[in-house]
Amino acid sequence: MSSRTQPQSAPLTRREIREARRAHEPKLRSLQAFASQLVRKPADADTGDDAQTVVFSTAGQPRRRDLRVAEGATAVHSRLTPRSTMLGVLGALALVAPITGVAQYVDHAAAATVGTEKNVLAPLDANAVAVATPETLTEDPVAIARAEAAAAASRAAEREALEKAEAEAAAKKAAEEKAAAEKAAAEAARQVVVPLPAGTFRNTSGYGGRNDPLGRGAAYSYHLGTDFAAPRNTPIHAAAAGTVVHAGAGKDGRSSNLVVIEHNIGGETFYTWYVHMYNDGVYVSAGQKVAAGEVIGGVGSNGNSTGNHLHFEVHLADDSTIEPLAWLQQHGAKDVSQL
Repeated sequence: MSSRTQPQSAPLTRREIREARRAHEPKLRSLQAFASQLVRKPADADTGDDAQTVVFSTAGQPRRRDLRVAEGATAVHSRLTPRSTMLGVLGALALVAPITGVAQYVDHAAAATVGTEKNVLAPLDANAVAVATPETLTEDPVAIARAEAAAAASRAAEREALEKAEAEAAAKKAAEEKAAAEKAAAEAARQVVVPLPAGTFRNTSGYGGRNDPLGRGAAYSYHLGTDFAAPRNTPIHAAAAGTVVHAGAGKDGRSSNLVVIEHNIGGETFYTWYVHMYNDGVYVSAGQKVAAGEVIGGVGSNGNSTGNHLHFEVHLADDSTIEPLAWLQQHGAKDVSQL
């Protein structure tokens, strides 16, 4: 509907209408006389455009009744003679124009707007066309079922692939962790430590032949270990990881007390001996697992000893002995503070 506001005027009284008709009667008669002189060719000889336009003077959209009147007027046009048509139009203009005031004012912009507006039935037709049958009603149920089955199979395959990938990743991680643990364990197994902390001891008697400090003769002239003099209860550390095979009273002629630990280093078996602890200086027991550097006792002077010291021996698998300091150096022994 056009938004233009038509000018408003006061309604005419009956007297004003009668006066307007009397004032325009001469004009009407002259127009009728002029129309009677017009001569028009027959309809079958027309070469121009004979279409007649019917104009409705309305402020809003045309009504269905107006549309039907327009269609009827178009149909009647074919039955009217040119002369009667012209006279009717001129007569209508002569009567209506003075009364409604159209002759005095014509809003050309409003008329153009009304003439170009769409038919009010067009939106109804457009809506009727836009309403279509839902796609779900036109689809093939079998095709839908197949599509859903294919989608479900695809999702199942994706889940299976994801679970497989996760399982492989977990297995790989577990294998890496196991390998790292085994490597760490192997490194720890190869780790060798000096049995007393640096700065707490001094070497007073080496491995090999010597004069027995207690004067017991040639039977005691060969020293099977090395002596580390240190204050009493200085911590004694396991030289390597292993299993305690003896802890307590002396054996094989060794003074009480002593600790013996079995080691496997690089595939070789060794035994380390720690001698001269007091009863309260033995901190482990047989069968106990110990790590390299773990404290196993305290320095003492128990048995055949002239002072507080650690008698340290290294035995091979056949129970033969080797030089302890050379064995420590061969295996890259570290101070316990470096662990």
